[in-house]
Amino acid sequence: MAGGPTTNSAFELLRACIAGPRSEELGAKLAATIEAGEDVWQAATDYDLVSLCYVRLAEADLVGALPPDQAARLRAAHLAHADFQSELVAAGAEIAERLKGAGVESVLPIKGLALVARYWPDYLPRHMEDLDIIIPPKDVDRAISILEGAGFLVDPEHRPSAPWDLHSPRQTRGRVSVEIHWTLPLPSGTQPFPVSDLATLAARAATQQLLGGALLVPSREDCLIIQAAYLARDGFLLGMGVWADIFSMVTDTHFEPDWERLWQIADEQGIGPLIRIELRFACELFGLPWEPGSSFARSTERAYDRLRPILHRRLVVSGGLERSSLLRMLPGNLARLHHADARRLTSSRGRFASASCPTSS
Repeated sequence: MAGGPTTNSAFELLRACIAGPRSEELGAKLAATIEAGEDVWQAATDYDLVSLCYVRLAEADLVGALPPDQAARLRAAHLAHADFQSELVAAGAEIAERLKGAGVESVLPIKGLALVARYWPDYLPRHMEDLDIIIPPKDVDRAISILEGAGFLVDPEHRPSAPWDLHSPRQTRGRVSVEIHWTLPLPSGTQPFPVSDLATLAARAATQQLLGGALLVPSREDCLIIQAAYLARDGFLLGMGVWADIFSMVTDTHFEPDWERLWQIADEQGIGPLIRIELRFACELFGLPWEPGSSFARSTERAYDRLRPILHRRLVVSGGLERSSLLRMLPGNLARLHHADARRLTSSRGRFASASCPTSS
């Protein structure tokens, strides 16, 4: 990537895996990585790209070119991840059916499960850790009980990972964890724009098939906006996997958004300049011309010039890192932290009484 910090051969190989299955380019990148003595399995693990890396190398018949120990570890890690992802997807479909069957309206998956459903059944493996579902605030208490009845138990010690993660305590059954959200994150110091509420998201949503059942999924435009918003909220420290998601949304013919509609929604929410910056960086990162829909305003161009080296630096160093702990300590979010704790501890109002749930309008 011209003008960015120096990257190693394994990083360049992973970037080629994301950009597409061009075997001649992958072969050259893989040979350079092996020659440099870099561990492909370790790099793919650090950047949460094990399965995608393995699938791309297998498509190009290049797995056998890896050192045997790396090939064995990469294959084993891919199979383990694919098995876990299948379990997550099956649980997500089950949870949605249980909630809908109990009369919960507007059961809407977000982030990983939404992207899998959008691509279903033709999707590339992506890194998933848990399930995120958004439902109306009035139904959150009932949803927790429904999931408990299905074996998803609440961890009494669990708290949301940051004050603006507006969701119920994580519930877990075996390896699968689910978080029930009543809204998307509120505006904060790191996300200074409003986000669409559930009613608006549901009105733009489409029904997708997932494992033989129907699932309401956010529109292509909202999926992209949500992914971009979370990436920015977490200080661009989520690593290459999220940039891979954004790249796929821009280039996959089954997903590519309606650009005019995207910019209309994004500009209404005030997130348009940020998405333009992220998309331009993704295009530059993966060797695409910058042409998805809208030119930069002069102020956005200046912001991109200043943010670009930061984005690249955080991308290169972010493999395997959690979001910055500093984000959890911002004074502007302390009031929400206390409010969230009070809501959980006030049993007389119910665990998540709708009157105490903030909205995203």
